[in-house]
Amino acid sequence: MMLNTSGGLVGGDRLLTEVELGPKAEALLITASAAKAYRTNGTPSIQDTVVRMKQGATLEYLPDHLIPHPDSIIHQSLKVEMEPGCRAMIYDAIAAGRIARGERWNFKELKMETSISLESRPAYISRSLITPDSEPLHRIGWMQSYSYLATIVIVGPAESDWTALSSELNRVLEKCLGISGGVSCISHGTVVRFMASSAVALSSAKRNVWNIGRRFLLGLDAFELRKY
Repeated sequence: MMLNTSGGLVGGDRLLTEVELGPKAEALLITASAAKAYRTNGTPSIQDTVVRMKQGATLEYLPDHLIPHPDSIIHQSLKVEMEPGCRAMIYDAIAAGRIARGERWNFKELKMETSISLESRPAYISRSLITPDSEPLHRIGWMQSYSYLATIVIVGPAESDWTALSSELNRVLEKCLGISGGVSCISHGTVVRFMASSAVALSSAKRNVWNIGRRFLLGLDAFELRKY
Protein backbone atom coordinates (compact mmCIF):
# COMPACT_ATOMS: atom_id res chain seq x y z
CA MET A 1 0.00 0.00 0.00
CA MET A 2 1.36 3.39 -1.04
CA LEU A 3 0.66 6.04 1.61
CA ASN A 4 1.45 9.08 -0.53
CA THR A 5 -0.27 11.49 -1.15
CA SER A 6 -1.03 11.32 2.60
CA GLY A 7 -3.58 14.02 3.48
CA GLY A 8 -3.62 15.57 0.01
CA LEU A 9 -1.83 17.90 -2.38
CA VAL A 10 -1.66 21.68 -2.15
CA GLY A 11 -0.32 24.25 -4.62
CA GLY A 12 3.46 24.06 -4.88
CA ASP A 13 3.72 20.40 -3.84
CA ARG A 14 5.99 18.29 -6.06
CA LEU A 15 5.62 14.59 -5.37
CA LEU A 16 7.74 11.99 -7.19
CA THR A 17 7.16 8.28 -6.63
CA GLU A 18 9.58 5.76 -8.16
CA VAL A 19 8.91 2.02 -8.19
CA GLU A 20 11.29 -0.69 -9.43
CA LEU A 21 10.30 -4.33 -9.97
CA GLY A 22 13.10 -6.86 -10.32
CA PRO A 23 13.13 -9.77 -12.79
CA LYS A 24 9.96 -11.93 -12.45
CA ALA A 25 8.77 -9.85 -9.49
CA GLU A 26 5.01 -9.55 -8.95
CA ALA A 27 3.48 -6.50 -7.25
CA LEU A 28 0.00 -5.19 -6.54
CA LEU A 29 0.09 -1.47 -5.69
CA ILE A 30 -2.91 0.24 -4.06
CA THR A 31 -3.54 3.40 -2.05
CA ALA A 32 -5.20 3.81 1.34
CA SER A 33 -7.92 6.12 -0.02
CA ALA A 34 -8.75 8.55 -2.79
CA ALA A 35 -6.16 11.27 -3.43
CA LYS A 36 -7.22 14.87 -2.76
CA ALA A 37 -5.97 18.07 -4.37
CA TYR A 38 -6.78 21.33 -2.57
CA ARG A 39 -7.29 24.88 -3.82
CA THR A 40 -4.30 26.96 -4.91
CA ASN A 41 -3.62 30.62 -5.66
CA GLY A 42 -2.07 29.65 -8.99
CA THR A 43 0.84 27.25 -8.43
CA PRO A 44 -0.08 23.69 -9.50
CA SER A 45 0.22 20.54 -7.43
CA ILE A 46 2.54 18.16 -9.29
CA GLN A 47 2.45 14.39 -8.87
CA ASP A 48 4.72 12.16 -10.98
CA THR A 49 5.04 8.37 -10.79
CA VAL A 50 7.67 6.29 -12.58
CA VAL A 51 7.58 2.48 -12.64
CA ARG A 52 10.46 0.43 -14.06
CA MET A 53 9.85 -3.27 -14.66
CA LYS A 54 12.63 -5.75 -15.30
CA GLN A 55 12.23 -8.81 -17.52
CA GLY A 56 9.23 -11.00 -16.71
CA ALA A 57 7.83 -8.74 -13.98
CA THR A 58 4.09 -8.33 -13.33
CA LEU A 59 2.38 -5.19 -12.04
CA GLU A 60 -1.18 -4.49 -10.92
CA TYR A 61 -1.45 -0.73 -10.31
CA LEU A 62 -4.83 0.04 -8.72
CA PRO A 63 -4.80 3.38 -6.87
CA ASP A 64 -8.06 5.00 -5.78
CA HIS A 65 -9.34 7.94 -7.79
CA LEU A 66 -8.30 11.59 -7.59
CA ILE A 67 -10.70 14.17 -6.09
CA PRO A 68 -9.92 17.74 -7.25
CA HIS A 69 -11.27 20.35 -4.83
CA PRO A 70 -12.57 23.77 -5.97
CA ASP A 71 -9.88 26.07 -7.46
CA SER A 72 -7.25 23.32 -7.53
CA ILE A 73 -4.65 22.92 -10.29
CA ILE A 74 -3.17 19.46 -10.69
CA HIS A 75 -0.50 18.17 -13.05
CA GLN A 76 0.12 14.44 -12.81
CA SER A 77 1.95 11.84 -14.86
CA LEU A 78 2.49 8.09 -14.82
CA LYS A 79 5.33 6.49 -16.77
CA VAL A 80 5.69 2.69 -16.93
CA GLU A 81 8.77 1.14 -18.57
CA MET A 82 8.43 -2.61 -19.27
CA GLU A 83 11.18 -5.00 -20.36
CA PRO A 84 10.46 -8.17 -22.40
CA GLY A 85 8.03 -10.66 -20.88
CA CYS A 86 6.39 -8.11 -18.55
CA ARG A 87 2.66 -7.87 -17.86
CA ALA A 88 0.78 -4.94 -16.36
CA MET A 89 -2.68 -3.66 -15.50
CA ILE A 90 -2.78 0.11 -14.96
CA TYR A 91 -5.79 1.93 -13.47
CA ASP A 92 -6.40 5.67 -13.34
CA ALA A 93 -9.56 7.54 -12.37
CA ILE A 94 -10.78 11.01 -11.43
CA ALA A 95 -13.89 12.47 -9.84
CA ALA A 96 -15.57 15.69 -10.98
CA GLY A 97 -15.03 16.98 -7.43
CA ARG A 98 -16.57 16.41 -4.01
CA ILE A 99 -19.83 15.06 -5.35
CA ALA A 100 -21.58 14.72 -1.97
CA ARG A 101 -21.08 18.48 -1.43
CA GLY A 102 -22.60 19.31 -4.80
CA GLU A 103 -19.23 20.28 -6.30
CA ARG A 104 -18.81 19.22 -9.92
CA TRP A 105 -16.13 20.60 -12.23
CA ASN A 106 -15.19 23.43 -9.87
CA PHE A 107 -11.44 22.90 -10.14
CA LYS A 108 -9.30 25.15 -12.33
CA GLU A 109 -7.15 22.71 -14.28
CA LEU A 110 -6.26 19.02 -14.45
CA LYS A 111 -3.42 17.93 -16.71
CA MET A 112 -2.74 14.19 -16.98
CA GLU A 113 -0.29 12.05 -18.94
CA THR A 114 0.11 8.27 -18.95
CA SER A 115 2.77 6.53 -21.01
CA ILE A 116 3.54 2.82 -21.12
CA SER A 117 6.49 1.45 -23.07
CA LEU A 118 7.23 -2.21 -23.78
CA GLU A 119 10.74 -3.20 -24.83
CA SER A 120 11.59 0.52 -25.24
CA ARG A 121 8.73 1.04 -27.72
CA PRO A 122 5.53 2.99 -26.96
CA ALA A 123 2.58 0.72 -26.15
CA TYR A 124 0.15 3.34 -24.87
CA ILE A 125 0.23 7.14 -24.56
CA SER A 126 -2.61 9.32 -23.27
CA ARG A 127 -2.55 13.06 -22.63
CA SER A 128 -5.48 15.04 -21.24
CA LEU A 129 -6.10 18.65 -20.22
CA ILE A 130 -9.37 19.49 -18.46
CA THR A 131 -10.20 23.15 -17.84
CA PRO A 132 -13.85 23.25 -16.68
CA ASP A 133 -14.20 27.04 -17.14
CA SER A 134 -13.71 26.67 -20.89
CA GLU A 135 -15.32 23.26 -21.52
CA PRO A 136 -19.05 22.37 -21.35
CA LEU A 137 -18.44 19.11 -19.48
CA HIS A 138 -22.07 18.77 -18.36
CA ARG A 139 -23.45 18.96 -21.90
CA ILE A 140 -24.40 16.16 -24.29
CA GLY A 141 -21.37 14.55 -25.90
CA TRP A 142 -19.14 15.31 -22.91
CA MET A 143 -19.44 13.96 -19.36
CA GLN A 144 -23.13 14.96 -19.10
CA SER A 145 -24.45 13.70 -15.73
CA TYR A 146 -21.52 11.34 -15.10
CA SER A 147 -19.18 12.34 -12.27
CA TYR A 148 -16.28 9.88 -12.62
CA LEU A 149 -13.92 9.00 -15.47
CA ALA A 150 -11.69 5.90 -15.43
CA THR A 151 -9.18 4.15 -17.67
CA ILE A 152 -7.73 0.65 -17.30
CA VAL A 153 -4.87 -0.43 -19.58
CA ILE A 154 -3.85 -4.09 -19.76
CA VAL A 155 -0.52 -4.77 -21.48
CA GLY A 156 1.41 -7.99 -22.06
CA PRO A 157 2.83 -10.40 -24.64
CA ALA A 158 1.81 -9.77 -28.26
CA GLU A 159 0.74 -13.39 -28.77
CA SER A 160 -2.07 -13.09 -26.20
CA ASP A 161 -5.63 -13.06 -27.53
CA TRP A 162 -6.38 -9.38 -26.90
CA THR A 163 -9.42 -9.43 -29.20
CA ALA A 164 -11.12 -12.09 -27.08
CA LEU A 165 -10.30 -10.16 -23.89
CA SER A 166 -11.72 -6.94 -25.35
CA SER A 167 -14.95 -8.69 -26.34
CA GLU A 168 -15.38 -10.14 -22.85
CA LEU A 169 -14.71 -6.79 -21.20
CA ASN A 170 -17.22 -5.07 -23.49
CA ARG A 171 -19.89 -7.56 -22.46
CA VAL A 172 -19.16 -6.90 -18.80
CA LEU A 173 -19.33 -3.10 -19.18
CA GLU A 174 -22.71 -3.39 -20.87
CA LYS A 175 -24.06 -5.12 -17.74
CA CYS A 176 -22.62 -2.63 -15.23
CA LEU A 177 -25.19 -0.22 -13.81
CA GLY A 178 -24.44 3.51 -13.98
CA ILE A 179 -21.63 3.01 -16.51
CA SER A 180 -21.01 4.19 -20.05
CA GLY A 181 -17.82 3.16 -21.81
CA GLY A 182 -16.03 0.91 -24.23
CA VAL A 183 -12.98 -1.24 -24.91
CA SER A 184 -10.31 -1.07 -27.63
CA CYS A 185 -7.38 -3.28 -28.62
CA ILE A 186 -3.85 -1.91 -28.92
CA SER A 187 -0.81 -3.70 -30.34
CA HIS A 188 0.14 -5.37 -27.05
CA GLY A 189 -2.98 -5.01 -24.97
CA THR A 190 -6.43 -3.65 -24.29
CA VAL A 191 -7.71 -0.24 -23.15
CA VAL A 192 -10.92 0.11 -21.11
CA ARG A 193 -12.39 3.59 -20.62
CA PHE A 194 -15.66 4.40 -18.93
CA MET A 195 -17.69 7.08 -17.17
CA ALA A 196 -19.52 6.34 -13.91
CA SER A 197 -22.51 8.02 -12.32
CA SER A 198 -21.42 7.30 -8.74
CA ALA A 199 -18.47 6.12 -6.65
CA VAL A 200 -20.31 2.83 -6.12
CA ALA A 201 -20.69 2.31 -9.87
CA LEU A 202 -17.02 3.25 -10.39
CA SER A 203 -15.85 0.76 -7.75
CA SER A 204 -18.04 -2.03 -9.09
CA ALA A 205 -16.88 -1.59 -12.69
CA LYS A 206 -13.23 -1.38 -11.56
CA ARG A 207 -13.60 -4.64 -9.64
CA ASN A 208 -15.28 -6.44 -12.56
CA VAL A 209 -12.64 -5.35 -15.06
CA TRP A 210 -9.82 -6.19 -12.64
CA ASN A 211 -11.26 -9.66 -12.09
CA ILE A 212 -11.38 -10.46 -15.81
CA GLY A 213 -7.99 -8.88 -16.48
CA ARG A 214 -6.42 -10.77 -13.59
CA ARG A 215 -7.74 -14.08 -14.85
CA PHE A 216 -6.38 -13.25 -18.30
CA LEU A 217 -2.90 -12.19 -17.12
CA LEU A 218 -2.38 -14.41 -14.08
CA GLY A 219 -5.06 -17.06 -14.10
CA LEU A 220 -6.23 -15.75 -10.70
CA ASP A 221 -9.45 -14.17 -9.44
CA ALA A 222 -9.62 -10.72 -7.89
CA PHE A 223 -9.91 -10.49 -4.10
CA GLU A 224 -11.00 -8.02 -1.45
CA LEU A 225 -8.43 -5.25 -0.99
CA ARG A 226 -7.79 -4.38 2.65
CA LYS A 227 -7.99 -0.64 3.33
CA TYR A 228 -7.14 -0.72 7.04
